[in-house]
Amino acid sequence: MSAQSPMSVYETIVRRIPYVLTALGLLAVVGLISAAVVTRNVGIRVGGLQTIAQLIGVWLAFLLCGALAYERRHIRIDFFIDRLPETPRRYHRVLVLVMNIGFCVVLMLGSIRAIQQFADSTAPNIAIPIPLYYLAPLVGFGLLASVYLLELLERLGVVSTSMRGET
Repeated sequence: MSAQSPMSVYETIVRRIPYVLTALGLLAVVGLISAAVVTRNVGIRVGGLQTIAQLIGVWLAFLLCGALAYERRHIRIDFFIDRLPETPRRYHRVLVLVMNIGFCVVLMLGSIRAIQQFADSTAPNIAIPIPLYYLAPLVGFGLLASVYLLELLERLGVVSTSMRGET
């Protein structure tokens, strides 16, 4: 059995796992919301189903950020950038990547502060720790920052595109 390269492990984490978790999460949300509707209609009060569905929805949104960025399927507005000459375009893209990484780090630090601030809090109706909500952006922006860092290293020539699984 051969050992996986660090890039293939990274690709599995950033590309495949979020999609599997998203599919399972969407099924869970549908099941939870359906259960909430059915129990409400038959007069059985089951608290927390919608709260759990909302928590899963928050996680789904942040998990997909890194995967979509890795596959370059997220929204990019490059109408102006594509019309720049090659040299300014190259510097512009590097600058944008550095700013994006900085933005992700600021949001991750904000998530860490929120986790610390609400460490002892739980959601109303159900005992879900509030820090679980703030852990989602920490993980999501961490994945996104790693994708931006990989792209920056590719642009600077530190890693090759073929290491990323592209041809």
